[in-house]
Parts: sequence; structure tokens; C-alpha cells
Amino acid sequence: MATKRDEPRGATQRWFTRANAQLADAGVYSCVITNTLGTNTSASATLTVISGAVLTPLSYDNSGFRLRITGPTGAYVVEVSPNLTSWTPWLTTNVPASGFLDLLDPIAVNLNLRTYRAYQP
Repeated sequence: MATKRDEPRGATQRWFTRANAQLADAGVYSCVITNTLGTNTSASATLTVISGAVLTPLSYDNSGFRLRITGPTGAYVVEVSPNLTSWTPWLTTNVPASGFLDLLDPIAVNLNLRTYRAYQP
């Protein structure tokens, strides 16, 4: 049973999944196993939740691909990939207090496929 602040109880699998992890879920987790022979506690594992951005496509034309980055105010790294395997930093930018920033990728005009992701360093 994986526990953080004594929750959740009653897990019966050899693994634990925290679906849709939120910032409040970050912390140290351990597994406490209890049966008729006694109790044993696993080594601790730390869960870090990284606040990410939402990237929304806006338009694509002869000037390039326009997208909007939405997320908490602060610095973000935006990366690109042609194949979802190798990622290359495209730019570092700041999302202002409005919570969003529109971006233009002029290089995307000549590319067949380009995937974007953004995160706060």
C-alpha cells in the first residue's frame, strides 16, 4: 500500500499509480506492507510534480505556425521534435501575468511534422 499522509489505504497491487498528479501530491511516498507475519516498510520514493504549460495551436500559414503557451507566470523552455524521440530546445520565454503568450515558429513552414512541448525549468 502506497502512503503519503496515511493515504490511500487498501491497495492490493504491486504498483501504485497516482493519476492526474497535482502539485499537492508532491512528497515522499513509501509502502507499508502488513500481514499476519508482521509489518514491513519500503524505502521512500520522492514524487516531484512539475507544473507544465498547455500548448494550443492557433494557425498555420506562409509566415509559420502560431501557437499559444498557457500556464503559470514565469520562465518556460519550449522544445521541438520531428519524431517524439529526440527533443531540441527551440526557445526560452516568459509567460506574463496574463497567463498566456502567443508564439510564431517561422521554420515550421518548411517542415512536415514538428511537435512542441513546454515546461518550467
